[in-house]
Amino acid sequence: MSSRHSATADASTTPRTYPDAVLAQRGFFRHMHKGMTITSALLVLAFALFTGIDPAFSGSVFGTARE
Repeated sequence: MSSRHSATADASTTPRTYPDAVLAQRGFFRHMHKGMTITSALLVLAFALFTGIDPAFSGSVFGTARE
């Protein structure tokens, strides 16, 4: 049985890492991808606004998606 992990593995088989410029360096979201963090925050905000602005319509949308 052979192992997929080797100390002598070449660079093409090693996992890729993100450069430090792409990752947040401090705060609660430290070491997280900046673009994904901002996108997820915007999605949560959009969801909250959508349900707050028109609760009847959002209820029908979520009810339809549930079924």
